[in-house]
Amino acid sequence: MSVPAARLRLAHSVPTAPVVVATDPSDLPASGDGVLLLEPLPARAAAVARMRTGRGTLCVSMALPGIGARYLVGVARAAALAGWGAGELAALTIELERRCTYIVAAAGATPLVGRSRRLHRRDAARYAAGGWSRVPASRLVLADEARAALARGNTCAAAIAATSHPRFAGRVAADLAALGMPVGRSPAALASALDSAWTVELLAAPALGTPQLQTLRDRFSTASRCDWCGLPVVGRHCRRCTPGDAS
Repeated sequence: MSVPAARLRLAHSVPTAPVVVATDPSDLPASGDGVLLLEPLPARAAAVARMRTGRGTLCVSMALPGIGARYLVGVARAAALAGWGAGELAALTIELERRCTYIVAAAGATPLVGRSRRLHRRDAARYAAGGWSRVPASRLVLADEARAALARGNTCAAAIAATSHPRFAGRVAADLAALGMPVGRSPAALASALDSAWTVELLAAPALGTPQLQTLRDRFSTASRCDWCGLPVVGRHCRRCTPGDAS
């Protein structure tokens, strides 16, 4: 009596869901991996204190608010859809932020640049290389920053929110648009958090497309891991554990 040949059975593979990149604790998944990216604003700090994250959730406190934060979140979500893991996404956000230049002009930007004194109308806060500094809030300074960023081939954007000082904001918007920089409207949340009736934002960031993200993914996935927090280390040290180290 012949024995029938055993049939081959194909294994059923379930595609892995992409890591969820959230900006609010309430948007985190009940299960699975997630990355929580928080802006440096008081309301977000309070949310961190209240939240309870799952075992697969990593929290990154960003230095950049406004359009800077939206750029970082957008890149992180694109990388998540490309299959990046939670640890790699957190490390990417931290490293990418340090390579951005961001300027915000607003009367009262104390939460961003320290508590020693408030910014006035002639001050602006500038973020570069992982730290904040004060620069003059003038049309010339903003135009020079924009011109230099465009010459470097950066991804550039500007946003304006103006109520009590529309003339200055309007002139800055015209200056930047004349240079070829896209200028949009900024949500009121940033101006409210900075206790200001107006804001002018300028962002210069590395240009990242699909080929660049793939190259970075290969680098982050093979990088050594921080022996403290476990994130990939692509430089000399872990930026998450020692964020103030400029080396």
